[in-house]
Order: sequence, then structure tokens, then C-alpha cells
Amino acid sequence: MFVNDKTLFNFIAPDVSRDQIRDLENLFKGYLACVLSEENIPEPEKTKMIAEYEKVGYSNTNSKSVLGSMNDLAFHYKYHIQAEGGVHSSSLPSIIKKLNRMPMGALGYKFPIEALKALYAIATKQKKTGKNMNMSDDDFEKLRRELVFEQVSKAMKENPGNWASKLEELGFQWVDDEYDEDENEENLAKPENANQELLVAYFEGSAKLPDQVFDAYWAERDSPTPNYPLIRKYFRTGNDNLKRLLMFGLERKPTDIGLLNDLGFFHEFRNILGELIHLYLKACKEEKDMKAFEELALNFYYDTEPGGFDALYELQQQNAPDTEKAKIVQRMIQERRSQPESIQI
Repeated sequence: MFVNDKTLFNFIAPDVSRDQIRDLENLFKGYLACVLSEENIPEPEKTKMIAEYEKVGYSNTNSKSVLGSMNDLAFHYKYHIQAEGGVHSSSLPSIIKKLNRMPMGALGYKFPIEALKALYAIATKQKKTGKNMNMSDDDFEKLRRELVFEQVSKAMKENPGNWASKLEELGFQWVDDEYDEDENEENLAKPENANQELLVAYFEGSAKLPDQVFDAYWAERDSPTPNYPLIRKYFRTGNDNLKRLLMFGLERKPTDIGLLNDLGFFHEFRNILGELIHLYLKACKEEKDMKAFEELALNFYYDTEPGGFDALYELQQQNAPDTEKAKIVQRMIQERRSQPESIQI
């Protein structure tokens, strides 16, 4: 499994042989090219991204945040791959794409694919500064900091009464310490189609809740080009009408894992733990398909565990020991217990 430490953009290379491991650099680049193509990254940008890995080195990581995210991703990969029949399943590309659209706590609940695109825009600007590609990232960052420090010191010594203006001439900008890039992106977002206009009108309180509003939400949720910042700001603010819309949808589709995921995301910003638990328990009780039940149980666990609720234990109590659902839950509990606390890379 390959995971970028800054964006958590991830993919797996299944069934790797020893010879392939010895040539891990080319294996990584080959799979990265394929995954970027699956994400419809334009060819010029894809080529530039891969070029960033001209030289590949190996070391351990001590980032608990990255390791925790990798553990979660590994658990999800294991579940989805087993559910789809194994590592040779034709569904593997869709699994990778799905896990790159899973909100990650370490990213402020952005998707890895969003973080990748945002980071690439920053990286492109950095390359224009003339970075020596033969230097290590640490060496380049150290040199850059030294040069900046010299410029700032000189500006303040030579312009004691007007040093702020001199720093602006050097390219510095004054920013609010409380600036939040996500919030700024959300504040600038505008509706781009009729569905989004209808949703905004509903969230702002100027539209009722007919089926048309839910259908618009459903269409936008599954759109190949969703306007994430526009809708995300209503999750962030714990919008009452958004919650009402999700509840309305779950009345129609009580076992829909996508709507439950959305409600779990809403819970991150506005505590509705009791309602979330009730709706997950209802969904798990009504779901007849065992693969779908297992996915529901997994998401139930992840959405409520930060609040101190043990969803797997509760499901174990809800289902008789000899039932198929109880056996699935017991296996999941055993897997969680045997999962290592960290993954060394």
C-alpha cells in the first residue's frame, strides 16, 4: 500500500512478487501513473506529478497521524478486497477510487483526491522558484529558510521605520492567524448548476423539502464533478436543513450507506451521536445482504468510535450468536484485536 504523507492519496499494488519488490521504484511509478489516469488527471499534469519522484529513497516514519490513517486505510482495503472476491478482482480500481474519496480526519475531513490536487497546485508554484532537483527536500528547505531570514534581517535593519512595507516588496503577505483555507474555499464557492442552486436555496431556508430537493442532493452526491466546497460549508456549520434532508433521505433509504456516511460526517461538526447510533442500528437490523451489512457495521464503528461508542460490541449484543450477522461481527472484532498499532514504511 502506498500513501502520500501530505495528502493521504493512496493505492495498492496487489500480489507483488519478490522481483517486483526489488524494483519497487518502477512498480510504484507504474501504478501511480495508472491510478492518476483513473482519476482523469490530464496527461501534462500527470507527467509532472510522476516526475516529482525522479529519485526515490526509503526511511521509517514517526508520524502517528500518518500511521493511524494508514491503519484505517489498510483495514478498509482488506474489507473491500475480501468483499469483492480477492486481490485479482476487476473492482480493484473502483476500490482505490472509493478510498480516495473517504473523508480523512487528518485532512480536516477532506478527501485525499482533493488534497492531492490542492498540493499539486502548490508544488507547481514551488518548482518555478528554481529548486535544484538534485538537492534533497530537507537541504532545499534549509537553504530557502536561510535566504528568507537574511532578507528579513536586512529589510528590518535598513528600514527600521518602514520595515513592514519593505517586507511586502519582498513578496510577504499579512494574513490572519485564524485563516482557514477550507473555510475560505467554501466562502468563495458558488452554485454551478440548477441542482446546486436548489440545494443552496433549501439550506438557506427559502425552499421547502419536496422530493425534488432530495433528488438534487442525490444527483450532486453522485456527480463525477461535485462542488465539494459549496456543500461542505453546510456540514461545517451544522446546518439544520441539511440534517433534515439527510433524515428525510434515510426515511426513504434506511440502509443506504452513503447517506449514513454523510450523517456521520455531519456528526463531526455537530454532535448527534444518539441519532446516528439509532439510525445505524436500524440500518444494520434491516439490511439483508451480508456484504452490505458488513460494510455498514464497519462504517458504524468508525463513525461512532471517536464518541466512545463501541458499535461492534453493541451489534454483538443485538444479534443471536448463531446468526450470520453475529458471526460477521465476531470476525470483525477479532480482526480489530489482531490489527497492529502501527505500520512501518
